Amino acid sequence: MVHASGAPGVEDWRAVGRARGRKGREGGVNVDAYNGRILEVELGESATFSTLELSEEDASRYIGGLGLAELLLARRMDWSLEAFHPRSVAAIMTGPLTGTEMPGCSRYVVAGKSPLGHWGEAHAAGYFASELKAAGYDGILVTGAAPGPVYLYVHDGEAEVRDASRLWGLDTYETEAAIREELGDPKVRVVCIGPAGENLSHMASVIGDQGRAAARSGMGALLGSKNLKAVAVRGRGKFPLHDEGAFRKVAREVLEKVKANPTCGLLKQHGTPVNVMICAYFGDIPIKNWRLGDWPEGIPGLNAEAYQAVLTRNWHCRACPVGCGRKVANPLGKPPGLAEVTGPEYECLAALGTMCMVSDIRTVVAAADLCNRLGMDAISAGTTVAFAMECFEKGIIKEEDAEGLDLSWGNGDSLLALLRRMAAREGRLGSLLADGTRAAAEKLGGESERFAVHCKGLELPMHDPKAFSGWALAYGTTNRGACHLSATTYNIERGMTLPDIGLDQPLDRFSSEGKAAMVKTYHAFSAVLESLVACKFMVYTGLTLTDFQRALVPATGKDWTIEELMECGHRIYHLGRLINHACGLTGEDDRMPVRIVSEPYQEGNAANFVPDHEGMLEEYYRLQKWDQNGVPTEERIRELGLEEFAWMAERARG
Repeated sequence: MVHASGAPGVEDWRAVGRARGRKGREGGVNVDAYNGRILEVELGESATFSTLELSEEDASRYIGGLGLAELLLARRMDWSLEAFHPRSVAAIMTGPLTGTEMPGCSRYVVAGKSPLGHWGEAHAAGYFASELKAAGYDGILVTGAAPGPVYLYVHDGEAEVRDASRLWGLDTYETEAAIREELGDPKVRVVCIGPAGENLSHMASVIGDQGRAAARSGMGALLGSKNLKAVAVRGRGKFPLHDEGAFRKVAREVLEKVKANPTCGLLKQHGTPVNVMICAYFGDIPIKNWRLGDWPEGIPGLNAEAYQAVLTRNWHCRACPVGCGRKVANPLGKPPGLAEVTGPEYECLAALGTMCMVSDIRTVVAAADLCNRLGMDAISAGTTVAFAMECFEKGIIKEEDAEGLDLSWGNGDSLLALLRRMAAREGRLGSLLADGTRAAAEKLGGESERFAVHCKGLELPMHDPKAFSGWALAYGTTNRGACHLSATTYNIERGMTLPDIGLDQPLDRFSSEGKAAMVKTYHAFSAVLESLVACKFMVYTGLTLTDFQRALVPATGKDWTIEELMECGHRIYHLGRLINHACGLTGEDDRMPVRIVSEPYQEGNAANFVPDHEGMLEEYYRLQKWDQNGVPTEERIRELGLEEFAWMAERARG
């Protein structure tokens, strides 16, 4: 999509694109731990604003974050429309513990219809979510499309839309700095899209805090389709907690529990790069586009020890004692004065490193930084480059098709160049790959479809179902497509237990036994966490749902039980499933790629195994009370109180 600076109507449109609301809780409904207000913005020739009052019933049934995003969009969206249709709605939501001192609750969710054709969501941490809540809103809903580039500025109960023509084309770091300069406030928090989102790449992400990515399922492209370059927030307001003294006591106890856990110290010291060697030991790190089970010559070049060569310090999200984020020396050297940037996490090291057979840590750091600047999902971007390298190896992409790039395995220069071309849709190759592996394989045809390792169009995360069989079922049944956060099942397969939600026994990583029940429970548990909106790393450092429940009760004044929270989780997960049926998805979309279920490795500690995905899926459908096509039965819909959306299942059943 091309935009001319000073597009017709932009200046007149900007003049009326303002709204004034009330600061703090005034005007919202009385729901403790919430502002009770959601900002609705309709973009068009002129911007209009309204405030949606959050009901206590909706908050108690869907919690916040992911749950409320699903509910609000399910009531507003025509799911038969394309993601980029002006009537498509984008949501940015916080949760009831956002902005409090509860550790790990600094996240937000961006949600809407994915350009991949189904439910889309992306999550990120940092400081934006707390600032949005302090600005007087629990979330933002955006519909319509502006006639030219704009950004939304929300501050202390007020909202306005500003011209972003001069920001269009800037990378995410430049955009964040330019908005702060324009507003004259260094404390403004910004989330924005880069060139990938402007060009509607299906792997476009939303970036805040200079590299904290809400990366998956193309939410950056959804904002780009609305010409919405950024959302800036500034808030000084407060929202009441039901019993602030009791809440603070719980938060302090939880904080000490996290700090005392050995995993907290491990993540503080090494961050997620510590997982490189751990996952390599289990055969869990994907290599050469999921073709190798081990790579002893290359993996050590990407581990936590190698990372020390570029590391400058660790970085904390708001109210988090862990500090697993990494800051590294600026690998690209621009803009001048920017000495350090956000460093890559484990997923980036694998997607841009082992998947592409690039073992130089400085090259992978530069590639991850480039993804952040361009606003690209590093998992999908790295996987797509690996796909292209395999197509080049097999002669499907020929030398003349590569447009001057040597796409041989391990070529770091070509990795960096191809990322730029994909974000810009530059040339035939950049355009071919900009929308990910499924879209590229559909165009190339033939054997390339076997190289496209995705589920529901979303490239698989960097954990291997051939090392932990539960991943296969978890990836296949996640609503946004293959996702390692919706059901982090390998925790249980590595020995962790969560007795308060019924996961009280470790499971064998290669066996199918118990995996369907585990994934069912974990999907609901994760839906609760994504609705709070809480970081999964708190679970790795010893927190349980009971800890969050103990904080939620004094925060909201509602006597939540574990059973009620898990019922909310099942409801939220199922509403996402129903939305996917409304988008036209069927049980066939739950299947795993051929490479995962029929091509075992010959080396490593996961050799000679593939998961029995079909067997696990059949049992999972039965436990969930879905029919043979994966559609929730009428009984299951009634149990979860989802009758309002029963029509979605009826449509799927024909």
